[in-house]
Amino acid sequence: MGERLIVSPDIIKKALNEYGGQAPEWNFREEKVDIDRTAQVLKNELIDPVLLLHRQRMPDPIIGFDDPGNQNVLAFYRKIPNAHGHPNEIIMSTSQTIKQEGRMMWEYGLWSRDEVTAHEMGHGLLNFLAKVENKEIPAHGKRFCELLEGWGLHPTPNHGAHYQGADADSPFGRIEKSLGHKRPEDVPRDSSKPVKTDWWKPEKTKGRSTLTGWICPEWPLTK
Repeated sequence: MGERLIVSPDIIKKALNEYGGQAPEWNFREEKVDIDRTAQVLKNELIDPVLLLHRQRMPDPIIGFDDPGNQNVLAFYRKIPNAHGHPNEIIMSTSQTIKQEGRMMWEYGLWSRDEVTAHEMGHGLLNFLAKVENKEIPAHGKRFCELLEGWGLHPTPNHGAHYQGADADSPFGRIEKSLGHKRPEDVPRDSSKPVKTDWWKPEKTKGRSTLTGWICPEWPLTK
């Protein structure tokens, strides 16, 4: 027998991502190319932009499209290995796509799609940091919410939903503007959420999110 060829996981991920954008019989190949390009911009300019001395940068995700079996799920991050043994996978729900201009596209627009992508990449970053720091980081806990709020996104604590859309003048919003992705004019806002509420005090008062119908699941996918 010959020597076993050992291939770097990064090389495998790159090959899988590149093939997805070329797969001739796959309806999502154009959307795959576009979302991978956007994910790189988000990683390089927002999520993990600086190479630090004490750690490497987070690995690139494998982004795919599939039906999660729940039409209310926008996407999910898979911490555990998928059927082919690859971890750090983001699956965008095909239930939220429509055929437009001869291709499959995110039904709610590119800004919305990229908010979902950034949310799932946030899980990827904290999963990576949990390994670096050798400790568990709750999926939608305080650290996750503070991370996303710093980007301009507004996740509801301990829940996969966002209580309102990302701010136009935030770091995320400025990236979206540079990409030519228009912010929806009818961004839902939760009027019942008090301004500057400290969600993490014992006597916290949670507002009722207008987006609670759309979730990022916490079962084995993001734990």
